[in-house]
Amino acid sequence: MKQAPRKDADVDEKIRDPPPPANFPPICPRNPTLKPIIKRLDRDVFQKNGLHHIPYRDSNPRNLPLPVFDGEKWPETEQLEEEDLLTIDFENEEVIDVWTQRKKQQQAQIVAEMKQARFKEVPLNSLKKIINAIKYPTEMKLLPHIIREWRRQAYPITLVDAQKIARLATKHDEVEVILQMTHPEVYGLYYDMAGLREITRGLAKRTATVEQSKEKRFTPERMLATVPELLRAAVGEDAKNLLKDPGVMGNQLWGLVARFVRDPNFRNEKTVLEICGLGEQVVRSVRDYDFESLFPADISSVENSRQIAFNMKYHTADFLPLLYALRQLVEILRSPYRLCAEEVNNATFQTSNFHRIKKRIADFLKHRYSTFNIHYENLRSPEFVESTPYKWYRLNQLLAFETAENHLRLTKLQSWQQELLKQYTTIADEVDASNEALPESFHLPLTAEAALSKVEDILRKWNRVLKEQKIPVKTDFKLDVQSF
Repeated sequence: MKQAPRKDADVDEKIRDPPPPANFPPICPRNPTLKPIIKRLDRDVFQKNGLHHIPYRDSNPRNLPLPVFDGEKWPETEQLEEEDLLTIDFENEEVIDVWTQRKKQQQAQIVAEMKQARFKEVPLNSLKKIINAIKYPTEMKLLPHIIREWRRQAYPITLVDAQKIARLATKHDEVEVILQMTHPEVYGLYYDMAGLREITRGLAKRTATVEQSKEKRFTPERMLATVPELLRAAVGEDAKNLLKDPGVMGNQLWGLVARFVRDPNFRNEKTVLEICGLGEQVVRSVRDYDFESLFPADISSVENSRQIAFNMKYHTADFLPLLYALRQLVEILRSPYRLCAEEVNNATFQTSNFHRIKKRIADFLKHRYSTFNIHYENLRSPEFVESTPYKWYRLNQLLAFETAENHLRLTKLQSWQQELLKQYTTIADEVDASNEALPESFHLPLTAEAALSKVEDILRKWNRVLKEQKIPVKTDFKLDVQSF
């Protein structure tokens, strides 16, 4: 009963003066530009409101241990509580609580400092200055503690600030900082589609990294689970379109296929099925997205053509990871069929179906099966028999038959390639017996090529405009296609 008021007081104090998060850096590299900005913010925001100083250090004082931040309480309080309470006996047998004396001295010192301090109104562009002054990855971890208090004091945070933070997080590979601040009611950070694409690029970059320390490890499953959490920080219509935007979805696919290319241990049956599942969503987003409506057909006749050209540059950069991801996806889907063609050519016993298989695989590898038009309810209808999806269906049906009869032995295929091929040949075989409609996933190799063609066409068109305007486009997400 007697301890309850103290617990309530501790909770109130934690709400009034929350400690830094657990990943707050105990020491940062020297940065002469950042230090005075934080010092002024510390004085005119934190100290002015009777809060702890921002525990920013760019050097380690001698004989003093670095503070340990756990996100629950301030380090100095933690250290004092761990110390044994010291008592001193005087001649009159009065017991003095040194801990209490020390606490009172600290409080008196804080009051004295506040009386001597001359506070000024903090410039509203201080947060912008801090963001611009950040040079090192460790400094990114300062932001959650600072921005939380900036928000609590009702200072403004703009979409531009949020985008800059997202770009810095991607640049320095510190995407966890963004994930810490996805609660707008606490941090005040909201993102439009440009900011959301930047965050997912950071997630993809981390996912694609093979050599990672334990604290940096970021699995594809975590990336896929994290993206929907960004909905609460998205603004307006962008929240509705987040999971349908080809830029956002393409970034996630880029992370998966880039990791697939770079890490041989990542190439397995489970991964290739995840890539196919995400690939279907990416293809649908590309199919339904109106790229042509983003810019006028001829920007030279528009008054602000230069500004439109720069907007075109930013959109091009947004969609380049999508382009590289689709190219690699198409190559992954084609790889088992290329090896099948080699097996058919090298087979000593040639059946009557082998000629048909050779021709259909050759057409498929030459991108002649590319199409978005895949919806046929009746497999026996004349429209379906004359269509591209029918040729794809017949190819897999023939492969299923020849492998079942052991006329075709696919010894060169890796396990994930066998699983990928089996996925399509099994469906073709089962549907032939049941005469049911083919599922949309069966046509992914065809629709992925159509999506790639659509993205290549629009980016080629935009690049011609940018070349005329002499505006270069750079990206850190270039991915050379690797064949398997």
